[in-house]
Amino acid sequence: MAFLDLKKQIEKILKALDSTPTWTYVGLVNSVHWSQWECPSDGIIMADIGLLTGGGTWYYYVNDVTENFAVGKITGSNANGTQHTMVFPVIKGHTYKGVTWLNVNGSSLYFRYYQFNKLGG
Repeated sequence: MAFLDLKKQIEKILKALDSTPTWTYVGLVNSVHWSQWECPSDGIIMADIGLLTGGGTWYYYVNDVTENFAVGKITGSNANGTQHTMVFPVIKGHTYKGVTWLNVNGSSLYFRYYQFNKLGG
């Protein structure tokens, strides 16, 4: 009986290794910008950063507060009212926060959280 359980576990691991990782969109976590956000499950955030108009240098940095280092940095030389995207990984139990920015439009920020699905179904 133990051999069959071990065989099933090995088959499951091998299936997972052959699987393409997938993720599911969970929702907006804009508290990354307005306060901070604790990640409930491993995944990624796709951040859509809106810029002010009027030109000039712009930037936006996000930190993993738990580990105390930057996980997302995006910069440019001309804040022209457009949107820019950055993607960064998030780890279950870690806290994330926008820590510094310049010429960013606060009403045009979207932090979309995607949770990783388990491999192998």
